[in-house]
Amino acid sequence: AVQTSSTRRTPLLARRIMGSFSDESVFTSPAHDLEAFENYADHITPQQVHAEFRKIWAAYETPQIYLSTSEIIENPRDTILEAFRDSQAVEVESGEEADPGEFAYTDFGPAGEVVERATIADIGIETVRFGNNVRLNIKKTPYQKNIINLSVAFGQGELALPRDNPGLRWFAPSIMTSGGLKAHSADDIQTLMAGKSVGAGFSMGTRRFYLGGSTTPEHLPDQLNLMAALISAPGFRAESVARYGKLIESLYPTLDSTPAGVAQRDADRIVRSGDPRFGIPDEEALLGVSMETLVEWITPGLQNSAMEIAVVGDVDVGTVIAEVARTFGAFPSRSINVPVYSSGVTRLTFPEGSKQPVILSHTGEPDTALLLVYWPGPDGRSDVTASELDVLQSVFENRLNDVLREELGSTYSPGAFNFASRDYPDFGYFGVSVEVNPDDIDQVQARIFDLATEIQTGTVTQDEFDRAITPIRENIEESLENNGYWMNVIGEAQTDPERLDRHRRRTTLYRNMKLDDVIRRGESLFENSKSITLYILPEE
Repeated sequence: AVQTSSTRRTPLLARRIMGSFSDESVFTSPAHDLEAFENYADHITPQQVHAEFRKIWAAYETPQIYLSTSEIIENPRDTILEAFRDSQAVEVESGEEADPGEFAYTDFGPAGEVVERATIADIGIETVRFGNNVRLNIKKTPYQKNIINLSVAFGQGELALPRDNPGLRWFAPSIMTSGGLKAHSADDIQTLMAGKSVGAGFSMGTRRFYLGGSTTPEHLPDQLNLMAALISAPGFRAESVARYGKLIESLYPTLDSTPAGVAQRDADRIVRSGDPRFGIPDEEALLGVSMETLVEWITPGLQNSAMEIAVVGDVDVGTVIAEVARTFGAFPSRSINVPVYSSGVTRLTFPEGSKQPVILSHTGEPDTALLLVYWPGPDGRSDVTASELDVLQSVFENRLNDVLREELGSTYSPGAFNFASRDYPDFGYFGVSVEVNPDDIDQVQARIFDLATEIQTGTVTQDEFDRAITPIRENIEESLENNGYWMNVIGEAQTDPERLDRHRRRTTLYRNMKLDDVIRRGESLFENSKSITLYILPEE
């Protein structure tokens, strides 16, 4: 915290200062906190810590127990208290302290040779390709002192998911993250890396699978050892399947306890005409994926696919190249070509428009419903189109806020959103969501359609345009000092240079955008006869 304190973001500082004020405490600097700790550290004993814990737990005979569940419990007070009393009767045994040894993955073979290296001066990045075709993109930034972010793109993403096994989307990242290594369990890894800023997790993108993490310059070698090991020697351990199963069994029944949970489960699939790769499948599908299926699906990507690594932050470029050469650069030769997908997997279809809403139900509060309205829209292959949609989204949201609060006198907080992807040609949508009282849902839906018609007829004003685009222009400048933004730009700079070009055009594009551009976009978008509506209502 002391090392990174000089580059803390203003919003974070503001939240912490306000938090201290509301807690009636004094906001202090990391340097002050460290000094205070060091003044006492040498005098603190394990016995003192144990004594303090005993004081804290002294009232366990009369506890305050809070339970959140979607299940209906008969006589909940006595049932919960009985379960607590039963747990007190179970004798607690000390766990065995197993010695995990030393981290087994520090030597990956001879370091890779750099066969290509270039500087992209206007963006400030170094690009490298090693002899095994592993690519590396590096950007040194001053925005977070002592912090380094890393990403590894490899394999295939959601486009390669089998439609007959939709649970794989959720199973794969979970097992890969918690499955440990051949030589170490996930718990062993935590023990071995204790005291170090090291960690990594898997995620699935549209076209690629990703391994991401963050570290410090001091622990960069350990971070790369771990990430390289997770790619080259994944554990696929049985305990990760058990952990995943318990997670699904505890979380899935809660999805229908709120309208938002139902939307998360079903809306993305409905708006894509039932494509099973989207939304959250049923519990049986989530739990029905086997480890054998995962291994068969992901192993070619782990072993042979094109790989691109990005490193952003407080780095020494030479050190990064050397450490990646030592780890990923030492892998066997890999494909140089990224996956190319057929039109059969990139084709999505918006449902046929309907005046009748799709009715879904939730088991939560009886006075809460969720209204979702979608219009079919363009894809995002043009950044001009994508940027106009972003401004139109803000215009619609601002106007809808004004209508609901001023005309209807409600405190509803509507949101507008759009999906315009480069990966799904000729598919996109513009949407609106409002959490409402069920009694108001028809009236709010009608007013949303009225607004869409008004915008389609060219009624957006210069003031509305300015209110919408000014924050976007300001955020563009702020994003240039954000490592997360730069990771998105350079993450696949060598295999997807369009990301660099979009970055170059972004400021000029928004600066030159005019009111007429947004009016034309609204005129082409809002055809209510082509829209679909979802009502997520309380269960009767």
